[in-house]
Formats: sequence, structure tokens, C-alpha cells
Amino acid sequence: MNHRASPCLPPLRTTAAVLLAGLFSAAALEAGVVEFSDGSAITGEVRFASADVKLHYRGKKLIRIPADEIAGIRLRPERESLERKWMMPTAGQTRKERWGEPFPVRHLKADLLLAGGQRREGHLYTTPLYVLGPEGAEKVVLPAKQRGEEGQTLAELVYPVAVRTDREVAAEAAERTFRLPEPLRGAEPVVLQRDTLTRLPVRREGDAWRVTALPGEKLFAAVRRDGTVTVGWPERRDPALFERMNAALAEAKDFFDRRELLGVVRGGEDSLYALCLLSREGATTLKREKNRPWRVGIWRWKEDGEDGRIMLAGRGFFFRGIETRGVRPEVRLSPELHAVMAGGGGGDGTNE
Repeated sequence: MNHRASPCLPPLRTTAAVLLAGLFSAAALEAGVVEFSDGSAITGEVRFASADVKLHYRGKKLIRIPADEIAGIRLRPERESLERKWMMPTAGQTRKERWGEPFPVRHLKADLLLAGGQRREGHLYTTPLYVLGPEGAEKVVLPAKQRGEEGQTLAELVYPVAVRTDREVAAEAAERTFRLPEPLRGAEPVVLQRDTLTRLPVRREGDAWRVTALPGEKLFAAVRRDGTVTVGWPERRDPALFERMNAALAEAKDFFDRRELLGVVRGGEDSLYALCLLSREGATTLKREKNRPWRVGIWRWKEDGEDGRIMLAGRGFFFRGIETRGVRPEVRLSPELHAVMAGGGGGDGTNE
């Protein structure tokens, strides 16, 4: 997948004709994967372009971390906005004159997981790395800030969300254990990281599940059994917010033309998460009886503090399928599963 580059920043992904021998002087990680906010990923051996990674740590000092000590990296949005070009037409006055189409701006915060289980959180200096695969090396840039093109949305401004390696699983700080509520036992969960809506690796351990997630990361989870999807979601509902989100959902541009809003929650001062059942009712290119795709997923939105606009910032999904026209799965909301993933131990579940 091609990622549109900002006019002010280097491309996030480029396929380079790189002499691999020239990379051997740089520090290397084990086999791994780089994941992006649009759900795409590239796998191979991950090598940083330099022997250490620069991190602005706790807003106070610049530290250098040897690249061979890094087991994984997470990037998450810290601030997002839609901006316009502006000028001050009158010297000495604060009035701004704006013009042009809005463009997205995103500031990213980084979590570095070290091989010994320690974490370092801060802001990366723009960090290039290479993913070495059978066909050569692909360059990926881990940015601290993105500026998109005029007319582009936040959701279209793709960014790397994770660098995962085999060593990450060995770092104890990278895994958390949870048990599903009794009625859901036996089903395999899908877990999304809240800030980026990317899927997290999950594996069974006895009657429990272990998810690869950093301490403090907030999670969404869902399970599917016998055609029914159960999503961990809180009971509370804000009718006014639900109505506003329904209106924004109807106006969004997307392949899925039938969108049912199942729930909406706040994730901070300006972040909103909409749980949706999506399906395609219009024509498709599939030449068979089952030709209507569907998804159960979450869309992330940003709320503009000045004018109250709700802007689509990201998408993620739990489950998807293809059915005949008009056929969609049943979706249930489970406060008990939500409590488990929030660490509240609701129902028979625990989150250790």
C-alpha cells in the first residue's frame, strides 16, 4: 500500500535499492514487523539506520538508547488537529486571516520497550529504520510530527503504530493476562489498542489469555461465537453525544454504506470512540451469492474544541465477513468484558 507523503516530512515508507552490506554497521533487531495505522504491515528483519535512537525523555533531556537494546516501539497520537494556512494582516494585532483547505497535523508520542522489560516514554527524533525482506530493504520513518496535504483527513494521514520483534514477547512488561467472563469462556478474543485501534497479539495460557500490551495501555476486546459478536463496552450512554456521533457517522466517506452506531464513549478530553456495525448494501464486484462485506469495528474521532466539529481520525475492526445482502451478525455489548479489559475484574474475569 502506498502512503501519501507530507510535503514537509520524509515519506513514511519507501522501497529502496539498498546495499545490505551497508546496513550491517547499524544496530539490528531480530525478526519483526512494522504495523501502520491503516492496518497494513511489513515483516522482515528490522535494522535501525544508526546505532542508537534519540528520545526526548520526560520533556527534560535528550537520551540515546542503543538500538540493540530495543525490543519494541509504540507510537500513539498525542495531539491531532485540522489546521489552515494563516497570516496576521495587520502588524501588532492578533487577528489571523486563514485561507485554503484544512490539512491534518499529528504529534506522536513514543513508548520504547527495552529487552530487560524497562520502558522509556517520550518523543522520538525522526528515526529511520529498514525492514529487510526477500526482495530487499524497505525504509520506514518513525516521525515525531506529521503534516498532511490540504484536503486530507486525519484518518488518511497514515503513520507507523508499532515496531514488534521476537524479543518483545520475552520482555515480561510486554504481556498482560486476562480471563474472559464465564459465559464467553472458550471463545478466542480479538484485542485492539485504544489509541491506535491496531490488533494486539493474543495467545492462550490455560484458561487465560495473554495479550502483548505495554503497561497502562487501554484496550478494547470482542469475541465471536455461533454467529454472535460480543464486544466489551460500558453500560453508560450519553443520548446527546450518541445523536451527534450518529450524524457524523452518516456524513463520513467510506466503502460501507450502511452504518449502525452501537455505542460511543469518550477517551479523553477530545477523543471519541464509536462502535459500529458496518455493511455494504450497494453493488460490489463479487460474483457470487454472498457478496456483501460487513465489519464490526471501532472508529476513532477527534472533537474540535473551538467549533465542536467531530473529525474521523482512525479505524479499527474486530471481525469481518461476507454474507448475502441484508444479512449481518448479531452484536451484543458486554459490560462484564469491558470491566475485565479495564482491569475492574467484572463478572468472573480478571486482568492481571
